[in-house]
This record gives sequence, C-alpha cells and structure tokens, in this order.
Amino acid sequence: MPQLPGIASVYIQHKTRSLDHPFDYRVPERFVGELDVGSVVLVPLGKQKALGIVACLSAESKIAGSRLVEIAELVDYPPISERLIRLALWISDYYYCSPATALGLVLPPGGLPTLIKAGSGKEASYTLKAPAIKPRRIKVARLGGTAMTGNSRKVTSTAGERVMQTLAGEGELPLTELTRLAGVSTSPVKTLAARGLVEILEREVRRDGLRYYSAAFTNGAPIPGGKPHTLNEAQQQALDAIVARLDAGVSSGRSRPILLAGVAGAGKTEVYLCAIEAAVARGHQAIVLVPEISLTNQAVKRFRRRFGDRVGVLHSGLSAGERYDEYSRIRAGDVDVVIGPRSALFSPLPDLGIIVIDEENDGSFKQENDPRYDARRVALERTRIEGAVLVYGSATPSLESYHLVRDRFSLPERATGALMPQVEIVDMRDEKDPIFSVQLADELSSNLAARGKTILLLNSRGYARFLQCGSCGQVWQCSNCEVSLTIHSRIHKLLCHHCGHMEEMPDICPECGSTELRRWGVGTEQLEDEVRRRFPEAPVFRLDADTARGYGTGPRILEEFGQAEGGILLGTQMVAKGHHFPEVTLAAVVNADLSLQFPEFRAEEQTFSLLLQLSGRSGRSERPGRVVIQTWNADIECIRMAAEQAMDEFYAAELERRRRLAYPPFVHLVNIICLSRQSGKSSKAVEHLKEKLEPSLTSESLLGPADLFRLKGWSRSHVLLKTDSVERTLAAIKPVIEHYREPYGNRGVRIVVDVDPQWLS
Repeated sequence: MPQLPGIASVYIQHKTRSLDHPFDYRVPERFVGELDVGSVVLVPLGKQKALGIVACLSAESKIAGSRLVEIAELVDYPPISERLIRLALWISDYYYCSPATALGLVLPPGGLPTLIKAGSGKEASYTLKAPAIKPRRIKVARLGGTAMTGNSRKVTSTAGERVMQTLAGEGELPLTELTRLAGVSTSPVKTLAARGLVEILEREVRRDGLRYYSAAFTNGAPIPGGKPHTLNEAQQQALDAIVARLDAGVSSGRSRPILLAGVAGAGKTEVYLCAIEAAVARGHQAIVLVPEISLTNQAVKRFRRRFGDRVGVLHSGLSAGERYDEYSRIRAGDVDVVIGPRSALFSPLPDLGIIVIDEENDGSFKQENDPRYDARRVALERTRIEGAVLVYGSATPSLESYHLVRDRFSLPERATGALMPQVEIVDMRDEKDPIFSVQLADELSSNLAARGKTILLLNSRGYARFLQCGSCGQVWQCSNCEVSLTIHSRIHKLLCHHCGHMEEMPDICPECGSTELRRWGVGTEQLEDEVRRRFPEAPVFRLDADTARGYGTGPRILEEFGQAEGGILLGTQMVAKGHHFPEVTLAAVVNADLSLQFPEFRAEEQTFSLLLQLSGRSGRSERPGRVVIQTWNADIECIRMAAEQAMDEFYAAELERRRRLAYPPFVHLVNIICLSRQSGKSSKAVEHLKEKLEPSLTSESLLGPADLFRLKGWSRSHVLLKTDSVERTLAAIKPVIEHYREPYGNRGVRIVVDVDPQWLS
C-alpha cells in the first residue's frame, strides 16, 4: 500500500534572504486529501507564524521526524499551479532573487492574505485579512413572483408605476441602472420589494478588462468574425512547422523555439492566428506577448475577430478588480488566448499549448526591477515545463535569437504583395531648419494633398531636451539623478524622466541672474507645435508616454488616427512598433541619431531595429510608401544599412563586433551593482566586493569597477562579469554576495545582481 505524503516542503513568503530555501513540515491528518502542491498554509516559524506556499509533498524528510512541526492552518486561498511554482523557483535560481519575490509573479492579483499578529510570546494570536480585491457584487432588481403571475396588488404611486414599466420592458436590471432609467430613488423600489412585486438580489458581475478595446474599436458593437486568409508558401511552411511541434512530444524538441523573421507586413500575425487555432482545436490555450501595453490594442482587435469573447487581456493598465476578474476567467478555462506585455506570461492557463512573443527584439521584455527577469528567456523555460511550443516573431530579430535559434523561418515579402517603401537619408548638416528638412517638408505637403497618412518618429518626449543659461552656461539637472531636466511646455515644468522629479520653469538663472535661458534639443511636444503651425488643416495625433498615460488613451489615439481622413501621427518609439495602417504612405525619422548617443553595447542594434520597424509602417497597401531618415551623421553604418534594408549585412557586421568584444550572444553578462544614498560609499563597496569575488572565479572575465550616473537618489557603482554559464557563475559568487549583503546593508549599501542585463547604464 503506497505511503501517503506526510511531509510538505514550504517556501515562506518573506523576502528575507535567510528564508530563501524550503522548510519541511508535517501534514496533519485533517489536511490529507485537501492540502496539495500550491496550497497556501500558515506555519510555525521559530516563535512566530508565517504564510507559505507548498512546493512539494513527500513521504519522508531528511530532517528527523521528531524535529518537524505541523502545519498550523490550511488557508482558504486558490492553490497555485504546480507548474507555475516550478517556473517561479527557476526564476529565483536563474535571476538570483528570493523565492518569495519570484513566487509573487504567479500569485493572483492582490497577492496573499495579510497575516496580522496581536500580542506577543505564547499569548500571541494570528488572524488573516483577505486581499482587498474581491469579486464584484451588485444589487439587481427583477419583477417579483406576485407581479409575474398577474395577481399583483395595485401600484398607487407614479414612481412605482415607472419602476414596474421599466422592469416590464427589461425583465432584470442592476438597481443603479433601474433607478436611472425610471428616474426614481431607491425608496419606491424597496417599497415594491416589500410587497413582493419586485425582487432585489445580489449577483456577482465580471469587470470587463476589454471594455476600452470594445469602445475604441467598435463603439460598443460586437466585433464581426474574422476568417483566415489564404497563406502564401512561406507562411504555410512556418505554420506547418509550428503545428508539427504541437503534435510532437517534448522528447522531439517541442520546447525548442521557432523564429518567424518576416519583413513588416509579411503576415506574421496571420501565422500566429492559424497556429493558435490549431492549438485550440487540440484543446490547448495560448499566450501572446507584446512589448508594451499600447500595442495590445490591435492585437486584441484581430484576435477577438477570430476567437470572440474567449480572448483575455492582462496588464498593469487594468484596474485591480479587472485584473482579478480576468485572472479568474483565465484560471477557470474560459479563455483561449491571453494577450498582454511580459506579466501576461504568468497567466494560469489550464493547458498551455503555445506562447507567441511578437516584436521579440524589444528590450521592454526585460524587467528592470526585482525580479529582473527576461520574459523571452522565461517563456522558453515555461514551454519546457508545460510541453508547449514557443514562437518568436519580429521583422528585426534580436541578435541573440538571430544567432542562437536554429529553427528559423523567413517571410521575405509582404503578404499583400505590396513593395517595400523607398527610403532616403537626409543629412541635416546641410539644412537650415533643425526639425524639418526641405525634403521632409515637401514630402509631408504632397502626402497630405494626396490624402495619405504620415507617421513621424522622434524618440524624445517633452518640448526640449534641456534648459541652459546663455550667460553662465548652467544646465538644469535633477536633484536625484545625474541627468538634465526635460522641458515640458504644456505644464510649464522641468521634469526628470527617470525619477519623476518636477520643478517650475525658471524665468531667471539662479546662478547669475540672467534672463537669457535657452532651450536645446527637440521633443515630441515641440514637434507637434511645429507640425500644427506648418499644416494647420491636417489632423494631428501625438502618441508618447505623456499622451498615453491614462488607460485606454493610447488605443483611442490610434483608433482616431486610423479613422481620420489623411492626418499625421507623431510620437516616440510607440508609433514605430506593430501598427497596421494601410493608408500610411509616408514615414519619417526626425532625428535618427538619438538612440546612438547612449554608451550601450546594444545602441547600434536598437537604432537599426527602430528605423526598420518605422519603415515597415509605410506602404502596406497598393499605394507605394516612402521613408525619410533625417540624421546629423549620414556616414553611420547602421543607419545606412537600415535605409538599404540590408539585414544580413547588419547582422553579420554586428555579430562580428560582438564576437570580437565578447558580448552577447557569445557570452552571458552578470552585472553586480552597489548602491548607496551617500556619495562614495558605493565605489568603496564595489572595490571591496571585486577583491573578494576574484578568487572564486574561474573562466569568467571581470570588468570594472566603474561608477554609473546617480539615479533616483542612489549613487551606483558596478562590476561586470562575462561568462558562458550563468549557473556556474552564480554558484561561485553567491556565497560572497550573501556574506556581505547584510553588513553592507547595515552600512547603507545595497547589492543588486542583474543577470542578462538589457542595458548597462
């Protein structure tokens, strides 16, 4: 007779590093059959109690049974999927974060209940406060039994008659809606309910996370069903490979990623749709990741046309209640496709069959705060755990995917047969106007006259990049960060784009008293003003982090641009990614050099990708497209290659440069950063840390230490490790890091370990 699992391995939900391993507890007989992997439990921890998540059940423990204590309480909380727990613990190991932090990624919105302690010592008592997010319940009114049988007593008041007439027409209404339509207070409704003519009951109502998309795209009307398009040969080959993976087992390499590299407009989304249809037909579900919230709009629209209401969306733009309801729908199996940015990767789908990462080259898939995971790498691990298929898609694949993914399918032509746009580079050194070259101004005028649409990219928001005194040369800088403040003329403020620090626009220089204050650089606000001045009759739309701040605003701006006759959409990199507007016949980059001004090893790759992505927005229908790239240095090779659509040439050159300098994809990077509020402490700490790390390293190369610019009030210094094995390197450095983490913390120094960083500054 098999022995029942009597031991539970529990991860304590506390971010203290000393608790970053599982603790064994005895399972009381009263919990046998109820407690499972993923259950949330209350356990004794020393002289206190703590919440934990069961990660494993077994018959025995390595610890002597007499030393084990029992689980105190099984918490009434939805259990976490065992596969998601495995994924979270892998994230904890690979990205060097606490298990509690990693497990937080897979918890339902609202997190765990709050443990409240009262008293102390043996007299202490513990209570659990449920998360603030709960199902939404509303009061609903309907005709009562007496009214429905026709034996109702006479309604004597006018207000009561209006209530009865309204309900007779609708049958059932939320109480607030009933009182609005009938033009009454709740008093006559309650009177009718007391007489049995009306029933008032509570009902759970789903908060609709798709409401903004429905309103933006269809004004509330149902989205018509979409039929699959006929695939061309290249699309069909890619689809066949994906479906073959769906039908194969894990042993056949099902967790190996597939890269769909297709020019903008090549029909990658149609391949995704057909592949997901095949997965759904086999009883599976899908996750579709996009780089930013603003890009969910067109994805939701296209997928709802194919899959109707069985599409879900998860992202931070939803209200807490909407996230809770969408999460509940997904966990219940009421959703076939989940769409969203990187956090949607942790959706609790019952039978995940395929993950699609669109625009996989985008750096926003890497989270820049703890846990510092990369959704592209985590997706690979989740497909391995789930036995699912992973598809990367991009017009400009990342260097890592281009070099490392072996199963690569190319879509070299646009699905509609449209030609790629004609691209021209304009050297701004020969121009008098710093914003519009003569050629771009002429192209814009011609395009508007032909009722074509235009997209203008300027990857710098605000009005001007910085403010400088014309007399003494002072530049206004952030008091928290070593960066200049950006001018935002709409609010008449100077703003830090790193920490949010804000100052009033000065009238005089505080250093010398001069009123000669100069604005340098161009931002999207100034570009918008100039466009409106030059083309006062044109519909103009700006899309950047300022205008798209409110939830639903970004989709609404894009929808209005799509519906406008002619028009100009301008903004930051948001305007370059993933949008499909067949009427766009002109795309232009106002300043192509901006992304090259940062000392990052990915700067050339990002510039090339951004320019090619923007080019792909133009000429996607039968009307030919044109692209203008304005630059202050026309000799930069990555700009030339982007203009010529020379992808193979760029990848070959960039890979050779990365190989020579030993950067990804040929090595992994581990960035170790020391931070302190006090100037100088981070430098001393990182120098000391380097001394202690060096003896533990074998084949790794260690660069630094070096100081980084002050950010959000923190002085920062770092050392950089290059390695061919993250696991080996972390095993070597972890004892050193943990030995010094607490002493450094007591002296006001934090240690951050960033595995596979996207940026080094």
